[in-house]
Amino acid sequence: MSGSPGSSATSSRLLRDAGLELGEAEGRGDTGGTNHQRNCNGHYSGSIGRIAPDGSQIQSSKSLVLSVPQCCWSRCDLNSRITEPMDMAAHQPSTAGRRRVSGFRQRRGSKTGLSITSAFLFGALFVATGTMIILVGARVIEVDPKTVHAPWFVLIAAGAVFALGGLMVWSMAWTQYRANRRRLEMARKYGEEAALTDYAWDPRGFEVPRWKRVANTLGGALFFMLFLSLFNWWAFFADGPWPVKTIVVLFDAVLIGVWWYVMVLFGRAVKFGGSRIEFGRFPLRLGEPIMLYWQAASRIGRITEGEFTLRCVEEFIEQRGHGKNRSAAVVHEELWSTTWRLDFERAAKMGTRVELRFDVPPDAPSTHLSAEKPVFWELEVKLDLPGLDFREIYLVPIYAR
Repeated sequence: MSGSPGSSATSSRLLRDAGLELGEAEGRGDTGGTNHQRNCNGHYSGSIGRIAPDGSQIQSSKSLVLSVPQCCWSRCDLNSRITEPMDMAAHQPSTAGRRRVSGFRQRRGSKTGLSITSAFLFGALFVATGTMIILVGARVIEVDPKTVHAPWFVLIAAGAVFALGGLMVWSMAWTQYRANRRRLEMARKYGEEAALTDYAWDPRGFEVPRWKRVANTLGGALFFMLFLSLFNWWAFFADGPWPVKTIVVLFDAVLIGVWWYVMVLFGRAVKFGGSRIEFGRFPLRLGEPIMLYWQAASRIGRITEGEFTLRCVEEFIEQRGHGKNRSAAVVHEELWSTTWRLDFERAAKMGTRVELRFDVPPDAPSTHLSAEKPVFWELEVKLDLPGLDFREIYLVPIYAR
């Protein structure tokens, strides 16, 4: 690693602390650096190095191909065989300026907008209210039936919505508490390195779990369906007014879209499994070449088109509406991006590896995931395939010096 002596000492200390894992990574393809030499075909080839517990580099039996100037497609195996490199066909120039990023996106920050105590009390109010309504609907708590203007099962569903909403707030408060505790602990050990206190990075790379997002999206879809069931009863079983019916139908259409997305995520998890990227170094620095290694997921097969986009994103909560109609939504805005495109058909076998280089300006925003308005860098991989397309986003640790 390059940088200040303090930064190098911190990096070495991190590697020593993680030495057992990194040392045992031999044979799994975990890379910490590369030794390159140029061959007659105009590409750089060399051995992939790994980081030992003392911070030194260990030579590996694997090989790689690095395309000039910035990107390649290569195949690495245990027998040092190199298949033909495949250069990306086009590069979209970097763009700077705010642009909202659409689609289903995961919230990255750990802040709730409330203190941990306030969030716990706020969630407790919803849990207590929901529990009370459930007990009334289950007739555990006796009330005059004449004061109840809905079926008992509707009361149980309404109580479940309140209680689950409170549990969600508690979950966010617990996440914030754990993140705060971790930051304090890491600041005590590595106070001079922001990358180590900001987020629980794996210094080797970033892996997307196979089923976690499917489970989270499924839970959100079930909660949304339970919430809409109350309004569907009001609109179509309690003879609600036509404006209510119209709005409910629109939200039911949204719910169908959410369930379709759940099925797509499930299909991708079954077809591709988990996936990961590896970092050329840790942390990556603004103003220096950003080297990333994407490991092709299983069953990718033949690719017709593809994009590899490095993007800087700011996340914040936006208040919408007024009075009783006021709501909050998580917004992601792109601050800077650059894209490599693959616009010709190519086969990709399991074990195929894409090495990517991006040039990021030194005055670009630094990662700050622990801020009230988190800023982070991500690599988005989009591949057009027969059947289900591949779509994944990976966090990238790019920090200022």
